[in-house]
Amino acid sequence: MTPNSSTLAPAPPKQYILSRVGSQCVAFDERAVSSILLIERSQVLALPFYDDVISGIVHHQGQIITLVALGHLLENMPGQIREVFNAVQLGESTGLAGLALIVDQLMGQCGADQMAANQATEFQPQDLGPALWQPRR
Repeated sequence: MTPNSSTLAPAPPKQYILSRVGSQCVAFDERAVSSILLIERSQVLALPFYDDVISGIVHHQGQIITLVALGHLLENMPGQIREVFNAVQLGESTGLAGLALIVDQLMGQCGADQMAANQATEFQPQDLGPALWQPRR
């Protein structure tokens, strides 16, 4: 017996995790987020031969995670990361598993309708260009 469209439950509304990066509000599709990390700066190993957007790597729960400074990428805000900071780790569905984006502040969760009220822009994995991953000489 195959269910007809009248017996299928509607898809749940899309939910987002809101963050503040510099002066911008950035939303992450919750299905694309693997976890939220709280990282101490002393745990970060710098990668000096890569673009400044890549803040370094960190060992977390048996994984090596690359940290990208989203503020530097979006607003060209180079600078020192705080002693303890938040990062949004992306999941496998993005094609960027093992990557975490450093954000200034986590603001909570919202639906698509509330994104406009917060003037949030949705993070797109393609915002990270391929040149980012090439070592500098």
